[in-house]
Amino acid sequence: MAMTCDGSMLELQFLKLTDTLNGMQSRLESLQEQVDGLPDRIWQNLDNRGAMSPGISTAPLVQTAIKALTDAILQSVNIKTEPTESTPTFEPALIDPEPATVNIPPEVEDTVMEEDPPVVEMPPTSTASTTSSSSSDEKSDSVMPSNSFLAVSANQGVQMSTAPLRLKSLRPTPRHVPSICLPPSAIRMPELSISWMSNGSNDMPCRKRKSSSPLVSKKIHKTNQDRDNDFAFFEWSDGTMRLAPQDWHFPKVSCRSMWRFWFRGDSTRRICPFRRLTSRDLATHTTRRAKFWAKHVMEKLIQLAISHGAATSVESIEASSDSALMCIFDTAFEALLQSIPRSTKRPPSHLSTCFAVFYTLHRKKKPTMAHDEDQDGLFQWTDGSKRRAPEGWTFPVISCRTLWHRWYLGDDTAHIGPYQFLAASDLSNEDSRRHRQQAEAIMLQLAQIAVAKGLVDAVEHMDVLAPGASDLVLQQSLAVLVKDLACEDVGNELNLTYETVWTAMEEAKQVRSI
Repeated sequence: MAMTCDGSMLELQFLKLTDTLNGMQSRLESLQEQVDGLPDRIWQNLDNRGAMSPGISTAPLVQTAIKALTDAILQSVNIKTEPTESTPTFEPALIDPEPATVNIPPEVEDTVMEEDPPVVEMPPTSTASTTSSSSSDEKSDSVMPSNSFLAVSANQGVQMSTAPLRLKSLRPTPRHVPSICLPPSAIRMPELSISWMSNGSNDMPCRKRKSSSPLVSKKIHKTNQDRDNDFAFFEWSDGTMRLAPQDWHFPKVSCRSMWRFWFRGDSTRRICPFRRLTSRDLATHTTRRAKFWAKHVMEKLIQLAISHGAATSVESIEASSDSALMCIFDTAFEALLQSIPRSTKRPPSHLSTCFAVFYTLHRKKKPTMAHDEDQDGLFQWTDGSKRRAPEGWTFPVISCRTLWHRWYLGDDTAHIGPYQFLAASDLSNEDSRRHRQQAEAIMLQLAQIAVAKGLVDAVEHMDVLAPGASDLVLQQSLAVLVKDLACEDVGNELNLTYETVWTAMEEAKQVRSI
């Protein structure tokens, strides 16, 4: 008997819930019609007002728009108004994750802010849904603040602005505001966007808007604050938080791509703009050295962009849109190419890496005093200068395989190099200068063979080869060189010292000259 009664009660509650949902469906359809026609009504009222002269306050327009929206909601709910002595509370329906933007002139906030706007309460409609309704209310409270200004956007749903805005005209009188009770289920409403144009003052623009369609606010590009929200901190093995992952390697990309990374960061891995990275955020010496090359080239391009009028400051470059950012790069890089002597055999292009550009800019320069504490690979000498090798260091006699890697990547153990950057003035003894000259002759010969055989497109592309591809290029190029020199150690050429190969090259030259 008890089970029968319980079943009847549940069936009755189910029927009531069904009726409630059907009623809500009809209300939503009515609200849909009202909201769809609301933009035309608003702009029709605005157009009928005629052109406004400067100095007219925009507060009445805002109040008119909000009142029209409130009337549409109340009319769709279709609840009789009853006199009451207390101000009811309104709790808005479920909102979409992306809040729409309502640009309200400052005059509105300064002149009509008084009391909190009404808030809609959403109690449960039946005893069977008491538990679910309370959880829904808690969830709704956690999503949006109670004192918020209702903002609507034309295609995205009702939104809430986190900044409270109290409009005096929205405060309902006790005798004309109904107590609205909505079911706890979330109600999605179509969005309507109201965006106000501003000419930098609190007045409406003098030119009358002739279009009847709503003016939707659109972002031209992300602001710096928006971009900062896309980046992350990374925890290292020591528990510290850094701006880059511990296993991350500085990318070997073209100058054009690096320019974008420098100001926009790597959104794929959520790494901030590379210009914000410091040596503390980079785990290996190789990565720090690559960042140093990029930093030097990027700062050179920034200086050229400012001097040629393409930008006013670093901040203006960072705040520019993506298309404008690349236009600034094109202007700066063209100026950089014009500053390179015409006698340069292989001038860089915008597809060249920062390493290749850095090498072109500094291959003929002597080491000078460093002006940047972040410059890796510079060593203080007793005369006060900073050079690319420690004072008293000796250029090692090593195998061709080892020289190949140190020539393009440097010596991570001693933090010297890449060896191709070393100049005679970086070496303090005659033996080191002679060994460096021999190594340079071998590396130049191998690079020319690699280009002639089609293994690489150009000499400046040697430094961007992957480790496996780099070893393959070395093996094939060195095999050709040793075969031409008629060395006895064919097949073991990778273990030959560069001094041995250089001696064979000199002997071959003497034979050919006879």
